[in-house]
Amino acid sequence: MHRPGFWLVAGFITLTLFAAGVLWTSKQQTVPFTATSHLRVLKVSLGTNHSYSTDPLWKRQLRKVLPTSLATRLGSVDEFYATTPYPTLVVWLEERDLHGRRIAPRFDVPSVLMKDGHSARTKNNIVQLTFASFARDEKEIPIVLTDRTNIFRFTVRNPKPVARAHWTATSLPQTQTVDVTRVTFSQPRRFGAPSEFLAGIRARGEDPAGWMTWRITTFDDLGNWASFRNGAFSSSPVPLPLVPRTNSVWRLQVEGTEYISAGFVDPPSTGRAVELPVKARAQAHGIRSIVFAGAGEHMITNGITASSRPFNGAHIRVRDFTITAGGEWSLYIETPIPLLLGVIERGANFPKLRVRERLSRDDGRVFVATVVTNLLRTIGQREFVATVYDPRVTPFASNLEVEIVCALPATDFFISPP
Repeated sequence: MHRPGFWLVAGFITLTLFAAGVLWTSKQQTVPFTATSHLRVLKVSLGTNHSYSTDPLWKRQLRKVLPTSLATRLGSVDEFYATTPYPTLVVWLEERDLHGRRIAPRFDVPSVLMKDGHSARTKNNIVQLTFASFARDEKEIPIVLTDRTNIFRFTVRNPKPVARAHWTATSLPQTQTVDVTRVTFSQPRRFGAPSEFLAGIRARGEDPAGWMTWRITTFDDLGNWASFRNGAFSSSPVPLPLVPRTNSVWRLQVEGTEYISAGFVDPPSTGRAVELPVKARAQAHGIRSIVFAGAGEHMITNGITASSRPFNGAHIRVRDFTITAGGEWSLYIETPIPLLLGVIERGANFPKLRVRERLSRDDGRVFVATVVTNLLRTIGQREFVATVYDPRVTPFASNLEVEIVCALPATDFFISPP
């Protein structure tokens, strides 16, 4: 039982937080909207992790200090979260009628002075506005809404105004070396609409690069951004994401993912393991060996099965991973299911393995492998990892191909807007 002093302190804290919450609510920005309603700006967030709670401030603070058994008596709460890859402006709004009741918002897609944004209606008719581009260097950010008849303008405070960066564009094509890959960015060319451009990106290595996907993120000198991910072959053009023109040099952050085939396989039978060929390009990414093992007990040395036999156990055991300075390695596996094994020397990236069903050039299912275990061994300054995957191949899958997936480190190109 709590002493009377506890309740006095709790009551004082409650009243204090309640008063603070009332003061906070009174400071929320109210914007005239229609003849019968107004908008209330609930929260303005700038960053990559965003959240809003329908609880008033005093309740949110009180939940932090009360025991769980008492906090539940404050009732349920609606909380909203958003995550963005780069700093983004998020504004939560609600529309209320003349009686102060929250109603369904009646405006269309919003915009700011520089760039259209997008909106998402959440629970309780609260709307989340998201802007990747806006006047980041201004103290007040203008927002425009319309109800399809009238246009309404208001501003919100910029939580963190920024200064412009100073960049210098260089001529195209530009080439950057990323680990074992040379990435070349060519002059964008107009495609389709006047505001659409395609950029040529090519990946090269000492050995031919595999199939590539690219993510391009365009930044201006204020930090406004637009991003696009495309699946394409190494030499195929990629749509260029555009940000508003502000007389700024653009920084293009290019991230490539390379897919290298390790060959086609049939799921190994019980008590059998198969070593797959490792191409020179895969070796450049750090791949030393790939083994597809069926259910059973396996002692594998340098990718070759030293011994294998059926296994009647129910649990996977991977142990006794050893490796020498010369790269000679061995590993023991007990497994009731087929497993995929990769021995990798760590470098700038950490390749992963997966199995896909190759029905034609691009068709077929991709099976999302899960990592069973990672075993790390260090020799001098070199690190070797034996990664064991459950390939999660479904029954009756056919034409299976093992792929090596290599995420290249991001690289930057500075260009003048096309």
